[in-house]
Amino acid sequence: MPPQIAPAIAPASIVLRPARIADILAIHQVRKAAADALTSQFGNGPWSSVSIISTAERALSGRTLFKIVDGSTIIGTLTLTPLRIGFYKPDWFADAAAKALYLHSMSIHPQRQHDDIGRQALEQVEAFAGQQGFTAIRLDSYDSDAGAGGFYESCGFVQVAREDAMKTKLKIYERIIYV
Repeated sequence: MPPQIAPAIAPASIVLRPARIADILAIHQVRKAAADALTSQFGNGPWSSVSIISTAERALSGRTLFKIVDGSTIIGTLTLTPLRIGFYKPDWFADAAAKALYLHSMSIHPQRQHDDIGRQALEQVEAFAGQQGFTAIRLDSYDSDAGAGGFYESCGFVQVAREDAMKTKLKIYERIIYV
């Protein structure tokens, strides 16, 4: 079982916990609601398609699927892995040899997106990463109006590259963790 984030490091109200198979449907519903909101606002794009099968695969793969909960309600999700993203180039990053944690598919339910949930979740990811000996967090965001690049920058991530991966324009970000 992956290590859990201790509630003691959790900011007020939300907690980040490893997801269980029983959480898959609720996590899928959050991801779908977020995708539908982006599609409604920005039109069809790579953000428009969410498969329950891919959600389940994330939970069963070498990655760790997390749920973001408020009380007993799942209001968000994200995936963490120590495995480098295949198209990421080492020379993009401040220290290519740093022990990095890679964040994927962060989704917050649209009804909670302006409640500081994403920022609180990233604070917990950083605390978790530091506890596990990681010194960097890396991620990508759509290079479009539908992307969350501005949000990640406001949370201290630095854009290190732009890439066209699988016909999707992305911005690549990194945050160095000082432990």
